[in-house]
Amino acid sequence: MHLQIHKGLSLLLWSPKNLLALKKSGEADGYVPDFNNKGEPYEVFYQLQVVVSPEDSLFEASASHNLNSLSMKSTLSDISRVNKYGSQADCIYKRNPEFRKYCYCKKQSETP
Repeated sequence: MHLQIHKGLSLLLWSPKNLLALKKSGEADGYVPDFNNKGEPYEVFYQLQVVVSPEDSLFEASASHNLNSLSMKSTLSDISRVNKYGSQADCIYKRNPEFRKYCYCKKQSETP
């Protein structure tokens, strides 16, 4: 069984405001930095919320986008199940309990 995106609910984008960048150092060793220079953000963050089927599972994911290297980064821990999954993933609970929030068993158990 495959999960299918049923609908996208929201996509948020944010980047650091008033980013300070190093303008110069006050001495040769660099122990007195001057951060008065306004810098451009080099990384932006995305937050996506989607509903997938079966059972209208609601997930939220976060990712970072490095504008210098044009790379995106997200980890499994950046994906959260927002709504209750109850006994939907009981078939995997004993083997891999950390995957419960992502799984939906073809055969559903009778007990919650």
